[in-house]
Amino acid sequence: YDGAEPIELSAASSGVKAEYVDRVRETQTAADQLIPLTEEECFTAFDTTIFKGQVTDVENIRLDFNGNINYRAIASIKVEQVFRGTEAAGETVTVLLPGPVNGDVNVTGNDTADYIEPGITGIFMAMKYDENSVREENGAVLALRDIAQYGLPDGVRYLFLETDGGVVFDRATYESISNAASLQEIEEYVENMISMMEVA
Repeated sequence: YDGAEPIELSAASSGVKAEYVDRVRETQTAADQLIPLTEEECFTAFDTTIFKGQVTDVENIRLDFNGNINYRAIASIKVEQVFRGTEAAGETVTVLLPGPVNGDVNVTGNDTADYIEPGITGIFMAMKYDENSVREENGAVLALRDIAQYGLPDGVRYLFLETDGGVVFDRATYESISNAASLQEIEEYVENMISMMEVA
């Protein structure tokens, strides 16, 4: 594999190999269909840390679960503002994406995350990994913390990105802001949703 560089895993992982790869050659499609969620459920279904930040780096990785190959990507994001969570502005965090970026790979549930590239600013709703965050596949176990600090519940609804072509997010799910044209509008929406949750 071109430029493959192994990722050191802890003893909490077993039977799995992980490496950074320059190019993603094979295609994979995930069969998981997204479970429908309301706007409110997107904020409550998972215990997410919500922050705004700029993507500083994205690297594709190859995971080998005893022969089952899985491609993902890790984004490094410099935090600018925290809406919910314990992170601080100025920190850089790593987020595991549901699929690789800029490859010939079509992954269900990665529609918004496909736009991630260095320099892009966005709002991310990510789950912080802990010792119980594991992925088991084909008899192998991956402690997700070995790979990244955070993960997205899916790559469609849990991020809002400011691209050259405008803001990209799942407008079908977030009907009340389906006409939003700037990240500023989405920031206000996120703050309102969080304050409503706190009252409830």
